[in-house]
Amino acid sequence: MATNPSKFPNYSPGVMSLLPLYYVGWADSVLSPSEVKLICKQIEAFPFLDKKDKMLLLEWSDPSHPPSRKLFRHWVNLIRKTAENLPIEKRKSLADLGIEMAKRNAGTIDDITWSAPETKAALQELEKALGVSSLEVYRNIFRPAQRAKEIEENVHQPGFDVTAMTQLLDDDYHELRNRMRILLSDPAFHLQTLREKSEHRDVVLQWCKLIAQQGLAAVAYPLEYGGKANMGDYICVFEMLGYHDLSFAIKFGVQFGLFGGSVLWLGTKRHHDKYLKDIGTLDLPGCFAMTETGHGSNVRGLETTITYDADTDEFIVHSPTEAAGKEFIGNALHSKMASTFGQLIVDGINHGVHAILVPIRDKEHRLLEGVRVEDCGYKLGLNGIDNGRIWFDNIRVPRENLLNKFGDVDANGKYSSLIESPSRRFFTMLGTLVGGRVSVPRAGLSATKTALTIAIKYALKRRQFPSQDKNVETLLLDYPTHQKRLMPLLAKTYALDFALTYLAKRYVNKTEKDSREIETLAAGLKSYATWFTTHAIQECREACGGKGYLMEN
Repeated sequence: MATNPSKFPNYSPGVMSLLPLYYVGWADSVLSPSEVKLICKQIEAFPFLDKKDKMLLLEWSDPSHPPSRKLFRHWVNLIRKTAENLPIEKRKSLADLGIEMAKRNAGTIDDITWSAPETKAALQELEKALGVSSLEVYRNIFRPAQRAKEIEENVHQPGFDVTAMTQLLDDDYHELRNRMRILLSDPAFHLQTLREKSEHRDVVLQWCKLIAQQGLAAVAYPLEYGGKANMGDYICVFEMLGYHDLSFAIKFGVQFGLFGGSVLWLGTKRHHDKYLKDIGTLDLPGCFAMTETGHGSNVRGLETTITYDADTDEFIVHSPTEAAGKEFIGNALHSKMASTFGQLIVDGINHGVHAILVPIRDKEHRLLEGVRVEDCGYKLGLNGIDNGRIWFDNIRVPRENLLNKFGDVDANGKYSSLIESPSRRFFTMLGTLVGGRVSVPRAGLSATKTALTIAIKYALKRRQFPSQDKNVETLLLDYPTHQKRLMPLLAKTYALDFALTYLAKRYVNKTEKDSREIETLAAGLKSYATWFTTHAIQECREACGGKGYLMEN
């Protein structure tokens, strides 16, 4: 046994600073070879220990002579004297506790030593090497009454298996979600508060390029174009981006979902071969130009015209009025091409709304003649998205640029379609783009989950007003009114998560027979889920008081 006199001597501040670490080291009655080697090495290097201190500590480090029960109990009593008078916020680590013990033992003589950052860093290095990770490791040094009080006052561990719950919510995409969590934790995706929209937009554009480099942008595209032909993976990636930055999610969706999706689902092999691979790598940035200033949801009423010129075998794309300009188009400032929707006119006959690929900028990113683009400017949010307005002044486009899966014009200027009914053709065309309606509410719900996490965690820390029989103020979440604000929102978020997972599965495995039902379900759930997101986030913001209005939240 290590020398244990019946009456223990007073220890120096240096020895006192290491007592909590020795307590943990010997708590299991074993000091392993690696622990002994590490402790001995560190003891020799600590500048605040004199020769006498080092000899004593090396004696305590001898695995063949463990401390007696009396000595171990003496250590515990010394630690308690300091720890029990120390606020919880100052008991973050054993290093913090050891420094406080040294300070109280030294008085004001060596206060500079024990306030020095390098002293704390040295102790923290040893603590980390010993594998101490949390307060729970050394909670037993406090008296039972104090432990019970602190446990009651702090957040309890969840009463369910967190890993199992995560896997349940991750559904069939657990590995992909974990990959996304790791990626978005990388410093390259570090979130910043960017006041200038141009700077924010550049950062979001770079993030999209990084995701594309990971092969995650083109996952819905066929294998021959760099994808995996897996729409479920695309929806999952889009949803995960919603936890990070919604500008990022929307930019990703516009480029790879709307623009790329229109080429994939409305185009044919000639378009796929020419454009899809470059779209998936973001070598060809593009936008989805459907909505007009004068016609938002009324796609059938679009004024933009796509008129066939038989003399040149070209289409002429034109915005006949100012209200026919494409409105609030994401990626408008970064795009080189626009998937443009308008009325297809051949030989004076209007065949309804079709889409055509219109180049809008050259290789040097200069606007092409006849194209006008205006920045929508600052918005209340999503300023990482370069929304803009686009007008076309008789732009000539090759006939081959018409996305012709559901309607085509041949070299003789003859229009043809496998779907005779213009109305059915119109709805079939829009139905191919329903993937966006499935993806958007999932990313919105990701934002809801983030808001609820912040609000509930805050309510488990913030206290307001003591109750009559307690000196400690009451946690916000202990108030029934606060619970009624947040808990129903949390429950409904779980419910919507399961509902949207069901929708995604139905969509990924859809058949022609159930397509119309899925489109209806997607339209309804998108509306309901995004309305709920808006309401829930606002409620969470108000539940956090002034903190809810900080940019970081």
